[in-house]
Amino acid sequence: MMASARILQVGIASEPDVVTVRQRARQIAGLLGYGVQDQVRIATAVSEVARCAYAHQSGGRAAFAVDQDQLRVTISADGASRQPQAAAELKSVSITARRLMDDCSVAADAAPGLRVELGKA
Repeated sequence: MMASARILQVGIASEPDVVTVRQRARQIAGLLGYGVQDQVRIATAVSEVARCAYAHQSGGRAAFAVDQDQLRVTISADGASRQPQAAAELKSVSITARRLMDDCSVAADAAPGLRVELGKA
């Protein structure tokens, strides 16, 4: 069993950053030995959540790690939502992410902000 190890953290402050997060997700998945279909699933789920964080939460960050032989990606954003439809879009994005990943949890605490944790075994 492998201990938790952080691989990379990427800031999400612009549309090109969302593209970079998607590219890094696919690259990391490939390096960890995931098949091509799983690489695409991981990249898509991470990209959708990152895009939502950028569009509605003024950006944030994506942290990639390996925990107990599982790829873990945490996307977090601080601050209040910029748009009223953010909650509905986050719900839609989280449904998509749950279909693509083995694990997806969304935390929108009392404090403004967002935290989505994704996992793929």
